[in-house]
Amino acid sequence: MASHAALWSRNATQARRALASLDGMQIGGRLFDADRRALQAGIAALEGDSGEAAGLFAQATRALRELGLPFALALTDLDVVATLGTGESPGRAAADEARDIITRLGATSLLVSLEGLIAGEGSPARTKKVAGPAARTAVTSSAGQSTSSTT
Repeated sequence: MASHAALWSRNATQARRALASLDGMQIGGRLFDADRRALQAGIAALEGDSGEAAGLFAQATRALRELGLPFALALTDLDVVATLGTGESPGRAAADEARDIITRLGATSLLVSLEGLIAGEGSPARTKKVAGPAARTAVTSSAGQSTSSTT
């Protein structure tokens, strides 16, 4: 759960700590491997490698579907939404799948979390540096407008 929390808060440092903790465990199995792969994917996304992230997330979610673990799949779909957003196909598909699973399970607090992650796509974790003489950061609001602040 620490890995999900780190990804949902878009905290790469905490996500790397969670991964190091998992790497230190002497356990394994398909669920553990899928969770670890999803965490690696989330870290890749937070570090800006969305292509690598999408591939790793696809492997993780495929394994969770094969295992028949809808709750674990929904949590991983939330990881996808938190780190890749819903602007591209993988994120939109993950949001739709998570919404379906969460609704079916009656996990209303997770539905609130999903909607919050979708609405939070303009958060500082999605900040991009803008080249120029002054160090400026462009932040896209959830309404799609850009604002700037000097760092």
